[in-house]
Amino acid sequence: MKESKTTYAYLIEHMHNPTFQKVWDIAYDFVHKLPSELCDELHESLNRGVDVLDSEPLLQMYIYSFGKMHKAKLMHAFNHIQDRAIKNDNIEIVDYGCGQGLASLCYHDFIKEHNPLQKVTRITLIEPSPLALSRAELLCSCFYPEAEIVAVNKQFDDLTAVDIKASSEVLTLHLFSNILDVESYNLQHLIQIISNLPSEKSEYVIVSPIQNTLRTQRLKTFATNLGGFIYYENYLDKRQLDEEKDWTCAVLLCSSISKQELIESECDKVFEEARSFFDNKVIDHKGEESIALFHRLQSCAKQGDKRCQNQLGMWFLYGVGTEQNNGLALEWFIKAAEQNYASAFGNIGNLYRKGLGVERDNNKAVHYYKEGADRKHSACQYRL
Repeated sequence: MKESKTTYAYLIEHMHNPTFQKVWDIAYDFVHKLPSELCDELHESLNRGVDVLDSEPLLQMYIYSFGKMHKAKLMHAFNHIQDRAIKNDNIEIVDYGCGQGLASLCYHDFIKEHNPLQKVTRITLIEPSPLALSRAELLCSCFYPEAEIVAVNKQFDDLTAVDIKASSEVLTLHLFSNILDVESYNLQHLIQIISNLPSEKSEYVIVSPIQNTLRTQRLKTFATNLGGFIYYENYLDKRQLDEEKDWTCAVLLCSSISKQELIESECDKVFEEARSFFDNKVIDHKGEESIALFHRLQSCAKQGDKRCQNQLGMWFLYGVGTEQNNGLALEWFIKAAEQNYASAFGNIGNLYRKGLGVERDNNKAVHYYKEGADRKHSACQYRL
């Protein structure tokens, strides 16, 4: 049952534009009013965040002690999630071992920055602590006032498929924050439950501290047994996530869609970014941003995307994000033309007309312009 008629509930329910930081500030105010010896006692009682939270002071101390670490890990993960999750108009969330719902709160902050129009239609919160779950319901109902909140007060080993609400039509974002590495439950049972869910559109966000090899391997075992595709995997040592903190972080992102579909989605994104970047004359075409985008463009071109192959040719031709190279420009234009990409024929024609990377040859230029014109390319038709 959602927490209500408490001082904390009053503060949350009257919070304007709720954010994770504002929730953390409440915990900060509480902790800093306590004697130092009591703070130490409460922190020790958390047992590094593993034990079930069973008192109001422990809820506050948990957010104060571990909240910002959770957020840093989750934001790193969300910043690498694929576009289909971010750009979807409607999604559902399942937050496993949710505690006070911190993962769902962090996603709220993330999506408000990246797609404020996205609507979260339902959040399923799964948590064994009744007290923490009650608070998660309160927080999520305030952060997502239009969402249906479903609370499941169970241990993972007691879960059944009917406990988890997942639509077959709406994309479901499954959040696992600091929970899959815990060894107190049967991982295979959880895998079986989730694998049998009706949702055909699922994204899985998995974050965890790096404790030891066996516990970290549980994350990989879980992800690989879902039958999806792991598209991002990273293990950050101390001070890599935050240069001032000794936080470690394992991040795995996987999807229910196939590897090929994921590649196509990434190439769509890269092509649009590369084309926009190339056309922007104000941007530094030799800076770090251009170099990073060049490597992403090159990766998609090597995957066989004809649009990215042609665009990569343009980047080599003008030296954007890389050294200028007419020969490599021609090479990538030819690869795109071999896939009947009309614009590539015009670009090859231009190289022969101007003698860039090849001997000047107007006959060959006309040949390629005709090829492009036959494919309804307006610039080629103009050249003829």
